[in-house]
Amino acid sequence: MSLPVQLEIMQRPLIDELEQHAKVPVFHDIQRMPGMQRPKDRFAASDLVLATEAFITSNPQVTAGNEAEHFLNESQAYLDNIGDIKDVVKTLKRVATEIHPRIMQVYADDPTKRYVLSDIGTFLFGFMAACGYIRTRLNMTSLDGALDRLLDEFTKAPEDPLNLEEYRQSLQGITASRGKAMRRLVYDTFLRFFTGTTMKLEWADTLTQITGAS
Repeated sequence: MSLPVQLEIMQRPLIDELEQHAKVPVFHDIQRMPGMQRPKDRFAASDLVLATEAFITSNPQVTAGNEAEHFLNESQAYLDNIGDIKDVVKTLKRVATEIHPRIMQVYADDPTKRYVLSDIGTFLFGFMAACGYIRTRLNMTSLDGALDRLLDEFTKAPEDPLNLEEYRQSLQGITASRGKAMRRLVYDTFLRFFTGTTMKLEWADTLTQITGAS
């Protein structure tokens, strides 16, 4: 049994809540047939489980192997915390039904940017970890305000609201430990934007700070 399927089975109540009540477009790993490709506009169930953990811990460095072991070893799942599940469902609902559709609309002609939130988990995990930091250090009201500010960028900079061209170029500067570095780049860039340190998503400047501190 693959790790994505294990994660989906372990956290089925979470997936059901996200799909049925938050209206998140979910692709069920357990239903994948050999050779079947996941629609890029849908979120893999296993990615949503990891995104939830990234949100709750404010840690973008989540992996399927570590989380599967964590869930098996814990006597109580994190979903026992009603406050956590309520906040993550609310946040993922906004991500999937407000931010994700806007991204797909604006970047419709560029598949590499259109599915940046849903195609692979790297970007989603960093983003959700930054959201979790704001929620934990401040509160959900502050997080809602941060997400509103992000959505305002689609009006201010309609051609490239998330500055994804600079993000793409910045990724070329990552040569070692790419997965971890990419997650940290996303996490740090959104965190700086959410806290008001930057007025837009400054990918290149964040990368300079990350590499300079390494």
